Amino acid sequence: MMGVAEMDINELISTLRVGQCLNESTTLWNREDCAKYLKFEKSTLDKMISRNEFIEPDIRFSSTGKGDRWYAKSVIQWAQKKQFTVGKPRNSV
Repeated sequence: MMGVAEMDINELISTLRVGQCLNESTTLWNREDCAKYLKFEKSTLDKMISRNEFIEPDIRFSSTGKGDRWYAKSVIQWAQKKQFTVGKPRNSV
């Protein structure tokens, strides 16, 4: 992880915002916040959302999905229940 001096101000604010709301059930996260918490690239989360592999947003602002919001608590609970696999399983020969 980069040091505080190496971060730009927007990244620092985002990191602090995501980190400080872990105990708040009323804090809303956008896609960027969810991706940051899950340590995913935003594009990876976007693909998961389009394939219905991520939880439905708690608040939907438009039919296009722009502006969707999730309660931090919902994302954290989903991540704790989810088993992530990396790559394809190998077939035994």
